[in-house]
Amino acid sequence: MSSSRNISGSKIKKNKSKTDVKLILNTNQKRDLLEAFKLLDKEGSGLITGRELKVALRALGFDPTAADIRQLVLEHDPDNKGLIDFKGFLEIMTLKMTEKSEKADLIKAFRICDDDDSGKLTLSKLKRAAQLLGEDINDESYRK
Repeated sequence: MSSSRNISGSKIKKNKSKTDVKLILNTNQKRDLLEAFKLLDKEGSGLITGRELKVALRALGFDPTAADIRQLVLEHDPDNKGLIDFKGFLEIMTLKMTEKSEKADLIKAFRICDDDDSGKLTLSKLKRAAQLLGEDINDESYRK
């Protein structure tokens, strides 16, 4: 596996067998997520419910539907009890934080290309961006 940095400087990990890009959490981020998990796990059982997962996701700025939560619980609940342990919670949060990071990177790239703040990307803007990156692409490639 190789790693690189995204536009915001966060480490990302590329899995060669898939096209997935996964954020690698640092020690502080993992510690913060463990602390959040413990706050959600009021009983101290080491497990949280889908409702508690929804609270955590909303705190991160996501607005998951009931179907989203059911799907996440299904994918990260090996015992099929409707409960998620810290490992599953960490996987879900890493996935969601990666999605958020990728979206932020796309928005940042769009804003860089949209130098007149029109909210639109034209062929000339794309050409200018490619030239700034040292790419030499012919007009036909841009039209595709």
